[in-house]
Parts: sequence; C-alpha cells; structure tokens
Amino acid sequence: MQNLVLLCNDKKTNLGKLLPVFVVLAAITLVPLATSNVFAQTDETTNVRPDIQRIPDLKFDGRTNGWAIVGNHAHETHLTLDGKAIYNNNGVWIVKSDSKLSIGDRDAKVELKGKVNDNNLRLNGTGELSDGTEFRIILRGHYAPIAGSEGDFAVAFTTAIVDTASADNTIRIPLALVGQVHTESVKPIVVNTDDISQEIEDVVKNME
Repeated sequence: MQNLVLLCNDKKTNLGKLLPVFVVLAAITLVPLATSNVFAQTDETTNVRPDIQRIPDLKFDGRTNGWAIVGNHAHETHLTLDGKAIYNNNGVWIVKSDSKLSIGDRDAKVELKGKVNDNNLRLNGTGELSDGTEFRIILRGHYAPIAGSEGDFAVAFTTAIVDTASADNTIRIPLALVGQVHTESVKPIVVNTDDISQEIEDVVKNME
C-alpha cells in the first residue's frame, strides 16, 4: 500500500513493534519545557484548505498513547484520530480528523487538518477543553508503514505547540506519544447505468 497517511484501531495495537520508536522518543523527557512565540512562525501546515470537497481516498482511525512534558513533569497523554485523507500529488496527503486529546486530567475535543508526506506528520487545528477553554494546536511527528501489516502504520508525535487566548506566549510541549493506526481505501459507489435503464423501461411499461 502507498506510503500515505495515518491510523489503526486498538484491537490491532502491537506495542512490541513500536517499542524501538518509543525508546527513541523517550529521550524527549530530558528536554525542559520551553515557551516561545513559534505559533505564528509555523510552516505551511497552517495554510491547508479546510474545505475539502473531493471524495476521500482513505479513511483512518487509531490511537496514540504516551507522555507530555508540562511544567517539567510527565503527564499521561492520549490522542485518538478518526478521519479521512485525500491524495494531493507529489506524495502529499491532506488529512482531516476529529480527535480527542487527553493530557493528565484535562480532556479536549480537537478538529485537526494537515499534510502527511515523507514520513512526516504536520497537523494543526482548534480544540476546546472540557471547561470551555478554546485553543489552537499544532502537532508534529513521524509515521511509517508496519512491515508485514498492510494498511497499518506506526505513528509517533514528538511536539505539540499550543496557543490560547488567555496565555501570554505559545507553549511548546515535548511529546513521547506513540501508537498504531489503520487505513482503508474509500471505495466509491459504482452505478450500473444498464440496470438503471432497464428499471426505467420496466416502470414505463407498467404505466402504459
């Protein structure tokens, strides 16, 4: 299957396959929390069209689990992904996902969109915490197809950049967030015009 987008259901999760990736990402925990005004300096991910009209090529679903480093402490973190993807030429996939993000005891619904190519994930979107606080977020990471498991991908998010109206600065949050995702082709409905023509003829005959 093409080297494309994200995601898989929990039943297929095999952490044994993902352990080497997690070990590498765990080194992030040595990086202290930093704040900077990087949200306004992000790359082209913020320019992804929000109004995709084409029939998607893929649908995906899955979950990532791990840690987020906030205030120099690690907080258990989960991110689900559930959406569709469109191939946009030159190896680039445009994706949209309805997601749920949990960091420690805080939960949020997040609408994500972005670009996926060259084993890189660049997603951005808006979300709302359970207390009503709205925020913007950018997620960066990597993905790769799992050997011998068609349609399944290992996913690893390494950084989150968060901006809220109440915060003076954007916050860069190191992540060690790893999971497995599953993709399926979206098959368009094929209509047999000969069958439709025959049905019309039968209706006309019955009316005569």
